[in-house]
Amino acid sequence: MEYKVHHVAHSAKLVRLTLSVLCLLLLTGLRPLRGAVGHYQDAWVPLRIVDVTKVPLGTPFGGLARVLYRNEKDGKLLGHLLYIDWPPSGIPQSRPGQRLLGPHYHPYHEWGYILGGDYITYEMVHPGQKQGEIVQHRTGDWLDRPAYSIHDGEGRPGSRYRQGNCDMLLFEEGDGPKDDVAFDPQSPRYKPDWKNVTQWTHPHRVQAVESMEWEPDLELPGTNVKYLSEDQVMGLRARLHFAPAGWSHSRAPERSYYKQAHRFVYVIWGDLAAWVYNNPESPGTKVVATRNFLIDQAPMSIWGIAQGPLTEKGCMWLEIMYAKGAQVGGGRIEEPTALR
Repeated sequence: MEYKVHHVAHSAKLVRLTLSVLCLLLLTGLRPLRGAVGHYQDAWVPLRIVDVTKVPLGTPFGGLARVLYRNEKDGKLLGHLLYIDWPPSGIPQSRPGQRLLGPHYHPYHEWGYILGGDYITYEMVHPGQKQGEIVQHRTGDWLDRPAYSIHDGEGRPGSRYRQGNCDMLLFEEGDGPKDDVAFDPQSPRYKPDWKNVTQWTHPHRVQAVESMEWEPDLELPGTNVKYLSEDQVMGLRARLHFAPAGWSHSRAPERSYYKQAHRFVYVIWGDLAAWVYNNPESPGTKVVATRNFLIDQAPMSIWGIAQGPLTEKGCMWLEIMYAKGAQVGGGRIEEPTALR
């Protein structure tokens, strides 16, 4: 009798514990684990394939930008990837009452790549500077700008102007109009916050077309690579890749994903085939990304590679990897996890 009472009491505790766990799962939005894969059920996210030419113009930068990716939380913009087609400047005309941004910094990280044309920035090291180093960014320029890097653009009286149009990829890990800090009290983005900054930083710049040559990519045999940024502390990787016509992946067929890392692949030239899966059990759909296509591989998104050629005429693409989410600070980038 004593054994039976103890057994019933123990069973009741197990029932209460099980109900508590289920309630916790429901409240937190988690799902039971899938044994074969080892991740939460329904956590898979399909690859996002974006035809940039079909993305409508958005509001950033006076309506010149197409928003390719946007990350926000509780109404706060945490980052966005933009395609911007800057028009030629000509000889700009000053407007009465115009308030210029002036030298400023971002309290967040950003990166940019010039797809074509030229663009002017003034790079500075001290908040008292008015001119700084004139940098004319050209096709193939990579800019990796940390937070608290002082700079300015064209538009000021006497400044140099771009001589043609400029097609640019720009990723801002913050909300420029709300977060930027300018030094001039007359600037529309002036904030006294700059007085509390203890260390100014400097951008990492690479001219990938004029100053770098291709080298064999040991991780993707048969292709070439240019290393633009490799930050194992902040968790950011940027590379240019080139695959010749008819290139096939040596590890095909393969399906892989990242648990926390976020990868962006932008096709600069040519064509690249990828297979999209809604989950590990789905048959997959072949998608061919061509020039000005973005492949967005979020965490828990499966990238499939099939046997045979992955590019018909060859492909050149820009690859950006974040260690965690789509912001720097995530530490070392994980290796992809392969699915059987």
